[in-house]
Amino acid sequence: NETLNGGYSWIWKDLEGNRIDLTQKVGGPAEDVAYLLHFVSNDANYESFDVKVTITVGKIMIAPTLAQSIFTYTGETFTVTVLGVDSDIEYTVAYLTDFTNKGDHVVEIIMSAEDYETHSWIGSTSATITLPVVINASVNTVESIEIAGWTFGEASSTPVVVTKFGGEVAYTYYNVNTPNVVEEGLPSNAGTYVLIATSSATANYASASKKSEKFTIKQATHEVDFETEYSVVWFKDITLADVAINSNECAWNDATQAIEVGTKVFKATYTPDDANYHSIEIEISVTVERATAVISGVAESYAHTYN
Repeated sequence: NETLNGGYSWIWKDLEGNRIDLTQKVGGPAEDVAYLLHFVSNDANYESFDVKVTITVGKIMIAPTLAQSIFTYTGETFTVTVLGVDSDIEYTVAYLTDFTNKGDHVVEIIMSAEDYETHSWIGSTSATITLPVVINASVNTVESIEIAGWTFGEASSTPVVVTKFGGEVAYTYYNVNTPNVVEEGLPSNAGTYVLIATSSATANYASASKKSEKFTIKQATHEVDFETEYSVVWFKDITLADVAINSNECAWNDATQAIEVGTKVFKATYTPDDANYHSIEIEISVTVERATAVISGVAESYAHTYN
């Protein structure tokens, strides 16, 4: 009991006047229970009196939360973990929407009827409380990209691309020498290129792009389609420059080289005008024939008289 001004103290009694234990349960949840506060003065000049007190017993309030309420799309269905609820409280979790796709979602936490008699959710007037959950869009990243080179004129390589969520992939190419010029479709000319793979997008994920390592379409070897055997007649100071090759795409390696009577093989370089073919060194056979001597100042016939 407590001492009041004027020498008063009080004790708790039930309505029948019996003193009660201050630690006893005063009633069930939401029950109105009446008691008496009996005031007694230690001063004979003051009378004792009772005050009726009504006590309303409330429920235990619980504030549930979610261990995680914001997710990023993965293609899988999410579940939530409820925190802030004692293990002896029974409840169920209801997913009101598809917890797979991007969007704003709601989860319901439903307390058992038995526990709802003594407990309640903060923020709810029923055994059910709803909590928001958000699933954000992800990015369909290009996880790997591979393409092998090939030689001009041969079968091209097929890109191998792996994206996080699959779907269609768009391809663009550019030559490393002209990075601002996008190739239309798979390149076919000799050169060094880079492939850019771009993944598809949906409501659940955005697209993404990734560059490949450089790959090369190699120059091919062009067939020699011109004459490679020549004959000339010797003359003084003759060189290979005097032997015309029947192709403006081929030239002697050393056109100043002197040549002599007979047949001999010489080196020349064939450079096709088509950039898809590389230069090659070839051998050309040159036969130098003997020249016919010209004799001047000699009569064709003579007349002679014998004496």
